[in-house]
Amino acid sequence: LLRLNGLQVYSLGGGGLEGGYGKLLALVERACADLCQTLAARIVAWTWTDDAGRPLPAPDGTPEPFRRLTPHELLYLNHVLQGDHPAARGKGSSGSPTTSSDTEPPTSPKN
Repeated sequence: LLRLNGLQVYSLGGGGLEGGYGKLLALVERACADLCQTLAARIVAWTWTDDAGRPLPAPDGTPEPFRRLTPHELLYLNHVLQGDHPAARGKGSSGSPTTSSDTEPPTSPKN
């Protein structure tokens, strides 16, 4: 049994894309699209680079630049915007929400 946002999936292997796995995938895709849209409305500039150090396209008010990020990077940005991440707080700060940060993004895991 897997519970995610109220969706209960009893068998990820037995149902294939038509069963529980397909429902879970659709839910995750929708959540990712919503997060990209939310970030697009809040983040107006960055100096983000890919693993090779090449600059990623700057935010342009659309979710497109955010769709290039890894799930880990998207969650990092979400936490920073909510003030839940230590990088979003200065010394002595209570962690209030922020809309900008001079912090370094997480590094992508190397295989």
